Amino acid sequence: ATNYQDLWWNAPADSESGWGINLTHQGDIIFATWFTYGLDGKPMWLSVTASRTATRTYTGTFYRTNGPAFNAVPFDPHQVTATPVGTATLTFASGNAGTFAYTVDGVQQTKSITRQIFRAPGTVCQ
Repeated sequence: ATNYQDLWWNAPADSESGWGINLTHQGDIIFATWFTYGLDGKPMWLSVTASRTATRTYTGTFYRTNGPAFNAVPFDPHQVTATPVGTATLTFASGNAGTFAYTVDGVQQTKSITRQIFRAPGTVCQ
């Protein structure tokens, strides 16, 4: 597959439950949201718009976004802040396997990732 849009998590599957990264892929851009936990153990969401920097490789800046609740009435978009907290690089070996390298708040790590397969055989699109 040349489109990586899907839910991804640690490889091998089921080896590190509790986090996942959602990829929306269009052309040379991947927008990702990552649910994980901060150094304080509290859940957090991060997002990145990653541009293609090489074949099968996408890189961008991670942001932590804060603001009013989505159902606030009236919603004030001026209260929304996006703070850069690190970088992310997604590199794909195939349509179902890749690596997720990141730096967030000074912590640097690389994880093998796989698509979350809901029904075999997974992604077969070309």
